[in-house]
Amino acid sequence: MIETFYNLKRLPFQKDISTKDMFVCPSTEELSKRLEHMKQRGIMLVTGTPGTGKTLHIRAFVEKLNPNLFKPVYTPLSTVNIINFYRQLSALLGGESFYRKSQLFDSIQNSIKNYVVDNKKVPVIILMRHTC
Repeated sequence: MIETFYNLKRLPFQKDISTKDMFVCPSTEELSKRLEHMKQRGIMLVTGTPGTGKTLHIRAFVEKLNPNLFKPVYTPLSTVNIINFYRQLSALLGGESFYRKSQLFDSIQNSIKNYVVDNKKVPVIILMRHTC
């Protein structure tokens, strides 16, 4: 009904929108520039209110990364504690799961080192937090 009334081809603001169909404005261009700059650093925290396009723009950024040079790791920050965050990050990097924080931290460091030294890939770790 909304599509007909507004003469839309599809419902707006759906999570499955193609990255080629995203709306580009000055703030999203700024995010794209910052994401490109982030490739040199390897870690970034993206924040914003729900529905502002964070996930979509990160998907577009990751799609453009050369998989031979970069290992993208994306995780949303929710209300997990530090141990669960370390477990999640370690698993995403292909590391082992431990119960102690120090072991998890070592696993994360070793996984990153493995990507850089052995695989010649730069891990691009993207943490996203929704703000209200």
